[in-house]
Amino acid sequence: MEFITSETSSMADFDLETPFPTPHGPDLPSDTPNYYLFNVESDHMPAPTYHRSLVSGAGAFFVDTRRKIMSLVLRLSRHYGAVTSYLALNYADRFLSYHPFPEEKQWFLNLAAVCCVILALKMTKTEFSISEIQQDAGAIFDMQNIERMEKLILGTLSWRMRSVTPFCFLDFFISTFGLEGPPPRRALKARARQIIFETQTEVELLKFKPSLISAAALLSACDELFPLHFHCYKETTFDTTYLNADDLLMCYSVIQNKLGT
Repeated sequence: MEFITSETSSMADFDLETPFPTPHGPDLPSDTPNYYLFNVESDHMPAPTYHRSLVSGAGAFFVDTRRKIMSLVLRLSRHYGAVTSYLALNYADRFLSYHPFPEEKQWFLNLAAVCCVILALKMTKTEFSISEIQQDAGAIFDMQNIERMEKLILGTLSWRMRSVTPFCFLDFFISTFGLEGPPPRRALKARARQIIFETQTEVELLKFKPSLISAAALLSACDELFPLHFHCYKETTFDTTYLNADDLLMCYSVIQNKLGT
């Protein structure tokens, strides 16, 4: 079986919370990493028309294709942890939004799912077997086709594989809440991370920026863990620069509805 490990990967270390080797651009001071992420987050989202295509009456095939690739990616990545699954799903959504899959070509969907998982595993420097992943997919592809699909995904995503996700903004928003001591901060962050993982496949969240999802997930966590302080935290978050209060309220409602189902 052929294995790809961290030693054979040329990609630098990656973490969902700190996607870039240096958290600021060359022209930005070192104490403004979060502002840089706010400025580039839109570049790491699906195409602007993606959400509309999925919710429109004419998007039945599109919806079914997304459902299938989400399910397959989750199945293929289930042994590698939540971070790998999240990153692979992120790649799949972005790829599908810019490169619609051909109808009646299940092999294309299977190959894309396999390669999204492989790319996520490479980014997280996780040891894996391509043969085992393909066996889980129920399809065997030669290395030439796998490499071609990887290149197609990389090109479609403009090589932006260090995804800016809601996890990048958690510490920034938590720092504005004025929580006393590490324990409540850790508890809040842990619950918000869980909410982000749980709600990733929700179609209605695709129209919101990662920072909005991060803030909304934290508000949902606050409502559960610190209900007496929720109003104060909500007002603080709504006043945060770079966030639109109306969009944040809508995003929060989507997450609350998803968690309530």
